[in-house]
Amino acid sequence: MISQVGSLVAGTGYTQDSAMKNTIKPNATLSKQEDGTTKVQQLKQSINAGEYTIDLSALAQKMAGELL
Repeated sequence: MISQVGSLVAGTGYTQDSAMKNTIKPNATLSKQEDGTTKVQQLKQSINAGEYTIDLSALAQKMAGELL
């Protein structure tokens, strides 16, 4: 009985989670830049060109702050 309930809850949670990933939330907006590209497209282009850089010290500070 418990395992059946647990599997039902797990299955429902999984299907809801995957459905939520594909929808845009009501307060979210998809904005385009002046050249017609989105921020995600610009990031993809920067990464593929090898121009995208990461500030490792800022990343480390943020990670350490979240752990505390």
